[in-house]
Amino acid sequence: MNILHLELIPPFLWYDELNFSSPYSSSYHTHPAWQLTFSLEGVFRFGCQGEILTVMPGEWILFSPALSHSAGSDSSSSRAIQIFFTNFPIPLLPEFAQRLNFRRSFRLTGSWDPARGRELAAAFQGIACGRSHAPSAMKNIYSLQFVSEALEAKIADLPSLKELPGELIKVLTFMEQNLSSAVGVPDFAALLGLSESRFSAVFCKAIGVSPMHYFNELRLSQAQRLLLAGESVKETALKTGFGSVSFFCRKFKLYTGKTPGAFVEEQI
Repeated sequence: MNILHLELIPPFLWYDELNFSSPYSSSYHTHPAWQLTFSLEGVFRFGCQGEILTVMPGEWILFSPALSHSAGSDSSSSRAIQIFFTNFPIPLLPEFAQRLNFRRSFRLTGSWDPARGRELAAAFQGIACGRSHAPSAMKNIYSLQFVSEALEAKIADLPSLKELPGELIKVLTFMEQNLSSAVGVPDFAALLGLSESRFSAVFCKAIGVSPMHYFNELRLSQAQRLLLAGESVKETALKTGFGSVSFFCRKFKLYTGKTPGAFVEEQI
């Protein structure tokens, strides 16, 4: 497998181009982030929620955070591009954010112009090869184009989620800004002047998971990005606020189904 890997600008995490010269398969695993995979060549199959989903060339599949899935291809050669991100940015993709942010156990499939997919793949390759004069800015532009253009035809069919109260958005923003800090439910509840039990109930009703479950998903999304950037397990554990390597490894395997080392080796 030949792979192009690029770190992106948050809330986008990383972009991969995958090239397989023979059939392959991976075990069930999860990513604590959104995953959008588009087939450029070959037929991909994904196991998810008791079904086998086939993705043909020109088709894509979107997984919500923490949705367990397997992946593979029986094609003699296959090529795909994929992007991982923590959320749909509200200021830049408001229609997508309103309908998809905070969904769990959710998947979606659709199609996209294969020529456009190849153009974006070439654009990302240009950044990796140093052909872009403004690589950081172009990473963000290409990431937005990939997500918005691929999903555009499907978004109108999705019902809008209930808008989150401003107070909870304040907490979610605080979480994203403190991924490396030793903060928890007492700190989140204090932001809103609520008891821990009351805050947890309000959060769980609005988001669908507990505050710490959601916060750990954010931290583990960041951890995956750091690991793929070459950070050691020890440094990654410290930079994502888990404190100890053993605790980080336990949480990482609990949420993703893989050890940190196995994750780096198998990414799709």
